Amino acid sequence: MLGKQLRIGINGDDFPADTTRNYTIPPTNPFVGVTGDDEIWSYGLRNPYRASFDRDTGNLWIADVGQGAREEIDFEPANRTGVPNYGWRLREGNIQTPTSGIGGPPPANYVAPVYDYTHGSGSLQGNAVIGGYVYRGPDPSLQGTYFFGDEVSSHFWQMNTTNYNVTNIDNLLTPNAGSTASPSSFGEDAVGNVYIVSYGTGSVFRIKTTQLLPGDYNADGVVNDEDYNVWRSSFGTTATGAPADGNGNGTVDVADYVIWRSNLGASVHAGAGLASGTAVPEPSTAAGLLGLVIWASAARRCRSCRQEL
Repeated sequence: MLGKQLRIGINGDDFPADTTRNYTIPPTNPFVGVTGDDEIWSYGLRNPYRASFDRDTGNLWIADVGQGAREEIDFEPANRTGVPNYGWRLREGNIQTPTSGIGGPPPANYVAPVYDYTHGSGSLQGNAVIGGYVYRGPDPSLQGTYFFGDEVSSHFWQMNTTNYNVTNIDNLLTPNAGSTASPSSFGEDAVGNVYIVSYGTGSVFRIKTTQLLPGDYNADGVVNDEDYNVWRSSFGTTATGAPADGNGNGTVDVADYVIWRSNLGASVHAGAGLASGTAVPEPSTAAGLLGLVIWASAARRCRSCRQEL
């Protein structure tokens, strides 16, 4: 089963006599009833390191670590047909595997990566890709953007999931404390904010954005009564960046209430996009990114704490 992507069911046991296989085989797996291990869903992967589903579309994004030349990002649509072969070990990224005696033409059912990059330290290079997430958080300008990185080069990138263009965003992710050296994983929370795990420093960072849905004063991706409560409790506050200063004039006042009322009911999680009437710019740049805030850096000392320093 090495080099494969497996799919199993966890609410039963199709192998009661085998103590090492306590699961079921989904009947729609491609090799049920034909030659091949029934657990296999797809194949041709070398060392996939962090795969994630897009919570809005069900599409699967797979980061696959290469051997000596290329790192790659593979894409599997939720409505796939056939059994994808991602190429290993005949292909490494978009090239023939350089090792002597392997290489050759693409295999049958080959699905090429949507993006690959060469080894090195350049702004679009690295040596060990770390898969991330498609952003579905409260910032409308970043909807549908895929974030990922590289553990060795410590670079971070965003991908436009429409045309697969990739941009280095290192200069936009300046942490407010500590270092993001050697990222080893990404994560997301209940409302779609994206987090970075730094293996090099033992810290967890949240990607901080400012381009939120108008009136979404608690940044949860929906404009509702909870945002009104934020406005009410902040009314009269005079400070730069006050939580309910919707028009950014430095004062929480009636004008900010009007912004909330005008957008009441809007959401960035209405189906696969925004609520009707809410415009979403194409996520072509990382303009909405301000930086990183460290989160629970002292996790071993206070496992229930959440901090933004």
